[in-house]
Amino acid sequence: MNTKYKDIDGDVQYVKGIGPRKGDVLKKHGIKTVRDLLFYIPRKYLDRTQITKIGDLAPDREGTVLAEVESYGFKYTRGRKRLYLVNVTDRTGILELIWFRNTKYLDGLFEEGDVLYISGKTGKTVFPQMAHPEFEFLSDDKDPLHTLGLIPMYPTTAELKKFHLDSRGFRRIIREALGDYYDHIGEDLPENIRKKLKLQTQAESLHQVHFPESEEALERAKKRMAFAELFYMEIMMAIRRHRIRVASRGIEFDKPGALVAQIGKSLPFKLTSAQRKALGDIYGDMTSGNCMRRLLQGDVGSGKTIVAALASALAIENGYKAAIMVPTEVLAEQHYINMKRLFADFDIEVILLTGNVKDKTAVYDRLAGGKECLIIGTHALIQSGVNIYKLGLAVIDEQHRFGVRQRVDLIEGNRRADLLVMTATPIPRTLAMTMYGDFDYSIIDEMPPGRLPVKTMVASDGSERQVFDAIMEHVRRDEQVYVVYPLVEISEKQDLQAAVDAYEKLKHGKIGECGIGLLHGRMSSEEKEQALREFSSGKIKVLISTTVIEVGIDSPNATLMVVIGAERFGLSQLHQLRGRVGRGKNKSTCILKLTGNLSDEGKQRIQAMEATNDGFRIAEFDLQIRGPGEFFGTRQHGFPEFKFADITGDYRILDTARKAAFDIIEKDPKLSGAENRIIYDNLAKYYSGVFKLTEAG
Repeated sequence: MNTKYKDIDGDVQYVKGIGPRKGDVLKKHGIKTVRDLLFYIPRKYLDRTQITKIGDLAPDREGTVLAEVESYGFKYTRGRKRLYLVNVTDRTGILELIWFRNTKYLDGLFEEGDVLYISGKTGKTVFPQMAHPEFEFLSDDKDPLHTLGLIPMYPTTAELKKFHLDSRGFRRIIREALGDYYDHIGEDLPENIRKKLKLQTQAESLHQVHFPESEEALERAKKRMAFAELFYMEIMMAIRRHRIRVASRGIEFDKPGALVAQIGKSLPFKLTSAQRKALGDIYGDMTSGNCMRRLLQGDVGSGKTIVAALASALAIENGYKAAIMVPTEVLAEQHYINMKRLFADFDIEVILLTGNVKDKTAVYDRLAGGKECLIIGTHALIQSGVNIYKLGLAVIDEQHRFGVRQRVDLIEGNRRADLLVMTATPIPRTLAMTMYGDFDYSIIDEMPPGRLPVKTMVASDGSERQVFDAIMEHVRRDEQVYVVYPLVEISEKQDLQAAVDAYEKLKHGKIGECGIGLLHGRMSSEEKEQALREFSSGKIKVLISTTVIEVGIDSPNATLMVVIGAERFGLSQLHQLRGRVGRGKNKSTCILKLTGNLSDEGKQRIQAMEATNDGFRIAEFDLQIRGPGEFFGTRQHGFPEFKFADITGDYRILDTARKAAFDIIEKDPKLSGAENRIIYDNLAKYYSGVFKLTEAG
C-alpha cells in the first residue's frame, strides 16, 4: 500500500477488502474514514475461549471444537431437499455439521484431513450435530478469527448485510485495518499521564477491544478508552472554566440594597435555610466581579423560582436587565403572571416573549433599550432579531430541556452576564461532573415548612369508575384536581384529541357543574393564560391537560393528580407531574392510571414512583434504566457521544480524568507546552465542533 495512504483519517476505501460499493454503504452508515472503522465498537462478545472435546458436547449448548474433516458432501431428503453435511472427528467422537440453505458455496471447500475450528450450538439430537456453525480452517499464519477466543459481534443492518457486512464481514475488514494501520494510530494521551496511570497506547487498546486476548485484557482496554473520552470532556470543561473565571471579567454588582430587601420583606412566607444559602452563593458570585456560572438543583416544589426572582432583583437594582428562559409557553406565562404580581409594588417592568406574542417588534425594541426590566421567555429569547441590551443575569429554568448551545446563544453578545441554570430534575453526581463540570453548584435540599409527602397509587386498566369517584371526592372537599394525558410526538394528534374528548365528555356531567377547564400547547396565549388564571382563582376545580403542566404550575389547593396512561411517561416526567400537587396544607394523592400493558421497564418506573418521593433517588434510578441521553429528554447538542465511558458506573475513572484535566489546564491553559501538544492536536482535529462551547457557559 502506498505510504501516503497510511493515515487513519483517510478514506475507508483504503482498507483492503473495501471497494467502492462497500465503501459507499459504510459511509452511508457513518463510517467514512479508517478511524471511523477502528472506532466501530462491538456491541457484545461471544465467549469461545474454551475448546470442548466432541465426546463432552452436551445437547442444546454452545461449544467450540477443534476437529478433522472425515467426510463431506450433499445429501437429499425424502422430499428432495438438498442438504450439505460434513462429518468431523477429534478421536473422542463424530460431530455432524449440517447446512440447510446457501449450500452451493460449500461444494469444493472441504477436503479429508482439513482441520477446522468450529463453533455453534449443538442440536437436541441424541448424536452431536451443529446446524450452520461458524467454522475456520486451521492455519499457521494467523489465529482463528471467527471461532476461537472472545469473538466480537458488531452492530449491523439489513443493508450492510447485503454487502456481507455482518459481524463476520466487519471482523475481516477491521482485522485488515488494524494490520495495515496499527503503527499509524496516533496517541491521544500525554506520555506522562499514561505512565503515571499505567495505561496502554491507543493502538494497543483498540486492538484489544476488537480482538481481545482475554476478559481481563478487554476490560483493561475499555477502561483506558473510557478514560480518554472522559479526559477530553473534562479538558473542555477546564478550558471553559478558565476562560470564564480567569480570562473574562464579569459584572461586579453592588451588594443587595433597599430594593432587594423590600422585595424580600414583601414575601408572604419565609425562605428556607437552603434557599437562603443558595441565594447567598448567587449573590456572592454576582458581586465578585467574575462571571457566575452556577447550577441550582432542587427537587420539585423546593422553591427555586423565588430564588431566581430575588437574584433578578439584584441585577435590576444595579441597572441591568434579567432574563428567565423556560422550555414551554405555559410555564413562561405562569412565571409572567407570578413575577408581575411579585414586582407590582416596586416599579419593575416584567416582559413576556414567546412564540405567541403578537407585537414582537415592540418587545424587541424594548429589550434593546436602556431601561432595566425582567424578561420571561421561551426559545423565542434566542431567535434572530433579539438583542438584549445590558443583560446582567440570564436564568435558564428546567435546564435539562435545553442543550448547551442554547446556554451559549442566550448570553451571545452579553459575555459578561452572569448565568444561573436551574433544574428540578436532580442530576446524579457523575452526570453533573460530565455535563456541568465547569459550574459551581448549589442544592436546595429542604422543602418549605408544612409540605406533606404525596401518596402515590396505581390504578389498573378498567378502573375508570374508581378514578372518577376519587376526583369527585376531592372536588366535594373544595380541592382541585389535575387530569393529565400523555402527549407523545409520534401520536400527538391522537393524544391531544384524547384530552379534548375527555374534557368535552366530563364538562356535561357532575364534574362540569363544579368547574372544569382545558389546557394544551396548541391553545392561544390568551386562552392558556385564562385557564391558568381561572384554575389559580379556584373557578376551575378540575383541569384537563396535556404534559404542558409538567413544570412550573403552582396551585396550593390542588390535592389530586391523575396521570392517564402513566406507562407512557418517563420516570422523571412522572415525578415532575406528581410535584404539581402537595403544595398546600392538605394531604395530596397521585393516581397513576394505566391504560395498557406494562413493559419490564414500565414496571420498574411505576414501582419506583410508589417507593419514594425523593427526587435524587428517582433520578439515580432513571439514569440507570434509561442512560444519560434519554435521562435529559433531549440530546445535549455539541458534545461527542461516549463509545466506551459509562457515566452511571465509571465514577472513579471520571474523577481521575477530571483531576488530571483540571491540573493540566491550571498549569498550561493554552496547552502550549510540548508535553501537551498531543491534547491540543487531538482537540483541534476531533473536537473542533465543540470549541465554540468552551468560549461561553
